[in-house]
Amino acid sequence: MSGAARDVVNAELSGRAAMAQTLQLDKWFRDARSVAAIVPAEGHFGMLRRTLDLPAAFAALARREDGGSVVTPAGGKVAGDGVEELVFVRAAPFEVEFAIAQLPARDKYLCDARVSLMVQVLTDRAELDALCSRVLGSRSVVDIAAIERHLFAHIERAVQASVAACDASSLVAGEHADALAKAISDGLAEPCFSSGMAVASTPVVSITSAAYDRTKQAAQRAARALQEHAAQGELRDALAGAQRERLDHLEGMLARLKKLADDSPAVELPELMRAFEESQRGQLYQALFASRARRRMTQWIVVVAGSELLYFDAENPVDIVRRVTIDTPAGALRSVQRDADSGVLMLGAARGVCLIGPEDNAPTHVLLADGADEVRGGFNSVARRGNDVIGTHSELGIVHWRVDQPSSGKSICPDITAKADAVRCGKFSGNHFWCAVDASILRIPADDLSATPQRFDASRGRTVSALWAGDDRVFVGNADGDVLAIDADAEQDSCAPERLHGGSRRAVESIVRVTAGGIERLFFTDTTLAVFSRVIGDTFTCRYEAGGQTVRRAECAADVVAGTTDARDRILIWRADEPHQPVSVININRLTGRSIQDACLIPVAQLA
Repeated sequence: MSGAARDVVNAELSGRAAMAQTLQLDKWFRDARSVAAIVPAEGHFGMLRRTLDLPAAFAALARREDGGSVVTPAGGKVAGDGVEELVFVRAAPFEVEFAIAQLPARDKYLCDARVSLMVQVLTDRAELDALCSRVLGSRSVVDIAAIERHLFAHIERAVQASVAACDASSLVAGEHADALAKAISDGLAEPCFSSGMAVASTPVVSITSAAYDRTKQAAQRAARALQEHAAQGELRDALAGAQRERLDHLEGMLARLKKLADDSPAVELPELMRAFEESQRGQLYQALFASRARRRMTQWIVVVAGSELLYFDAENPVDIVRRVTIDTPAGALRSVQRDADSGVLMLGAARGVCLIGPEDNAPTHVLLADGADEVRGGFNSVARRGNDVIGTHSELGIVHWRVDQPSSGKSICPDITAKADAVRCGKFSGNHFWCAVDASILRIPADDLSATPQRFDASRGRTVSALWAGDDRVFVGNADGDVLAIDADAEQDSCAPERLHGGSRRAVESIVRVTAGGIERLFFTDTTLAVFSRVIGDTFTCRYEAGGQTVRRAECAADVVAGTTDARDRILIWRADEPHQPVSVININRLTGRSIQDACLIPVAQLA
């Protein structure tokens, strides 16, 4: 024997001798994790103790000084005469467990496997020698964890090949459990045989896949959603039927009230409605608005985005029906309004305004403002009355043109607007032109636009942010969120605004008055999560809920409400009789890559 080999043997014997001094056999036998141990015989036999009793679960291999060896079965008595070394092994079967992660199935889902089975050490002398050689090696003690490490690679190969041949759905369902168990048993046959062990039970295999479970759960949620949608559809149909019956009854009442109002010229329908209790009035109002909403009033929703006018069908507002590109010296588009008399669309741009018919593909008139080369904003509103066109611009003030004289642009009351921060909301109504300048509103005779305007403090000293002018009343929204009203023929010195709605420090961005069935409603927005509607002259209010989105502006008619989100990326569409949620949401930014500048509605009558 070479010196190096002798050193190795001596080191091994020294280690085992040390083990003999530290290994407490009684304690080791009681440890459920113990599998095998090699110890020198000295210390276990003596002058008075020549035998060693084995527990019922353990056998022993006694290696003698003469080179022979004797196997003592489990629970037997080991004779100590001439014994040099003892090998103790657990003869009873013991459980081993394995966890194998991230195994790709045939359909590419990653799976995790857990395997458990019983293994038994064989107690014939040859098998025990194989165990010592292949498993124990230079170690003195082997436990269950060491056996698991010894077998892991073989288990992993068998499971990996079986999983790769099957889909995750069938693996998770346990359809291949028997085949997996056989593959594992077959894969362990050789390594167990060569290591003095045997598989003592059918392997138990469970397969899980978090990725497949997520996909399955998503499919189940989708299926449940479809079922719920179908159920909701049936419920909606039933509710719609009941609602139609209820509406028929309410509409009958409304018809009688209208006839009474028609037969009594001194009594108007709103006055008759107010004679009912509040809950009854609410039902009558809802029936009235629903009956009007079922009649199609609006043909197009027109949106200004970038340099384009986008036309959406108001009855099915999903796709862009028509696109018109506006390319004029007036520059980038800022706003759009519709002239009720002519039906022409009036476009506010950076340096002027454009007039275009609803079916035209280019402006018929481009009216440019002087001194507009350096402005940063644009004309935020445009109004028309006959041959007169007026645009409001926070930097250029109020500019008046004659349609037949495109170069006739002239400032109106520049002494008032010169130092103003906000000039906006220009509208013709009756015999006057109205607009807002900071916290004031101006009224100018429509027949003499050069006359000195009357100036009203209609917003209680706060900046006017929205305005709607009618023949009888003017409605004002301010930066505090208040909605106020003044008489259209009020005198400058006796203006006493009536507050219709108290705000919450969020500016009112739009106001629209809509008349349906003889009842007037005021729609307004204040960058909150709804469009608000209030019956004028009554306390009945309604919220058009935006589903968690903030609404900046709204254009309204008796059948449709179209709101622009505060982010200017979407148009929300409600049916006027369905305020609980939008029936459609149009993502303008996704369709065009541009933000929304403004929007308006074109009625069906416009194209008749």
